[in-house]
Amino acid sequence: MVYYSFLLPSRKRVSACTESIASICDTAVDKTCFEILLAFDDDDTESRDAVCAYCTERSINYKVLTSERYGYRHLHKYVNRLCEIAEGEMLWLWNDDAKILTQGWDEKIKPYGTDRALDFPNRHSVWIFPLVPAKYVKEMGHFSGQAHNDTWVQVIFEKNLGLSALVPDVHLYHNRTDGAMNIDYSEVDGDIKDSSPEFYKQEYRQMRLDDTNKILAKFFPHRRPLGFSAE
Repeated sequence: MVYYSFLLPSRKRVSACTESIASICDTAVDKTCFEILLAFDDDDTESRDAVCAYCTERSINYKVLTSERYGYRHLHKYVNRLCEIAEGEMLWLWNDDAKILTQGWDEKIKPYGTDRALDFPNRHSVWIFPLVPAKYVKEMGHFSGQAHNDTWVQVIFEKNLGLSALVPDVHLYHNRTDGAMNIDYSEVDGDIKDSSPEFYKQEYRQMRLDDTNKILAKFFPHRRPLGFSAE
């Protein structure tokens, strides 16, 4: 069984996307312990075909879905759809501007098991690329209900449930800060300005509370449900 599923939406960044995938494969001890789940827009078939050809050429286990263009404003729609086809026990929120820097990451993560959400050091911030147990995502019915997928699971697993751990010896790279991959972010900057304040609106806070209580009811019935948001 596949152990890790990388959730990787991408748009018109073939070089960055294949670099990211290479970093996952090249640093893994067990090349069969993961799958790459790709999502592309239906007006970007050129990128889809190029990235899929790369994965095929390198014998990398992957799946691909093509959808209408949701954009960054609805990034969670790509991620949630990828979760539906995932086979891994752990779901790794991933970007085409991210890389794994640590050799043997799979061996270093394995001792943490599949009962906690995991965070990793990087130069940008915390909870950028969380690794989340698939069983909890299945119970919630989605990975996230809003574009900020990373902060969504941080609130639920770190703040609300206290069910997380930092993996200090697996280091990740995020181009958003360092810029070495020469990626233009202007297309998403406007969406971020709108989606960030929306994240804290009452309806989304309630959704995160509901997600938290679904996990508590299923896996931790001895714990009381939360009657308020811990955000």
